[in-house]
Amino acid sequence: SELLRIAPLLPRPDPLPLAISKAPPADAGPTPGRSEAFEQIGPTVSERLAIPHDDIPRRRWPGLVLAAILVLGGAAGGVWAWLSVASDPTVPDLQGHPQAAAASAAAESGWEVNEVLVRTPNIERGTILRTEPAAGTPLGDGETLDVFVSLGEPLILVADLDVVYGMTVDDAADELEAAGLDFAGETLANDDVVPAGNGIGLDVADGVFELEVGSDVVLLVSEGPADRIVPRVPESRELDAAADALDAIQLVPRLVQEFSAEVPEGTVIAFRPASGNSLPIGSTVQVRVSLGPMPPPEPEEPAEGAEGEEGLESESQGSGDEGSDG
Repeated sequence: SELLRIAPLLPRPDPLPLAISKAPPADAGPTPGRSEAFEQIGPTVSERLAIPHDDIPRRRWPGLVLAAILVLGGAAGGVWAWLSVASDPTVPDLQGHPQAAAASAAAESGWEVNEVLVRTPNIERGTILRTEPAAGTPLGDGETLDVFVSLGEPLILVADLDVVYGMTVDDAADELEAAGLDFAGETLANDDVVPAGNGIGLDVADGVFELEVGSDVVLLVSEGPADRIVPRVPESRELDAAADALDAIQLVPRLVQEFSAEVPEGTVIAFRPASGNSLPIGSTVQVRVSLGPMPPPEPEEPAEGAEGEEGLESESQGSGDEGSDG
């Protein structure tokens, strides 16, 4: 209870004297309504309960000691952390330095280096762009320093240079130089669409889809359509099939009929020029179609009056002879 809590804090009173009762005279009898009187020593219980709690001193030293310990421990930890960070070397400012500078700084500080290659416009190849952590950051022994290094200008997509298709050589060369490439000449190639002398693409190796800025590039230039090779006659030897074979390679079929004892009537004998010959695109090829065997010649009939004239001629000759003879 509250009394037990504050009891040790109160001053200990002196021993109470024995209460002496004032007895009435012996000859006096008991006085009705009168009790024995005692002398009160020290404060009463009600007076003690009236003491304010705030005036009673309390035991606060255990909490103060614990708080002091925590404060000292936190301060010690902070000092240790500060000392450990302060002892690590800081990342130098490597921006704009050559790539080798990062390796040198890492070797001195005991760091690992991770190079990240990035293509950046207008930054020379091999130049350091930035570091992670950034310059001025402490970095412990054995930790990794990410170094971002320029690979130079972004690559040029070959597909983006299809604009040279159909251009004149001069215009195509200007387009390549504007894209950051060096025009290094031309290579002729056949093309069925682009007129001879105009560009049809770039002469690059198979599988090359990107080019470095400043690369030498050769332009493919059309020399017109390639010559066509007269095909073999289709096995069916049908006229329509033969004509389709010539149309497919842009040669013009022309029907020519002729007698043939070996080839059935209505079937193709051969092409003229013959299969395997080379012809310019659009050339005409004769399709020789059989009329069958040539019919036998009809016998000749003598002309009218031929027999009478012969008789007259004989008679005339006989008369003359006779005349001459005679």
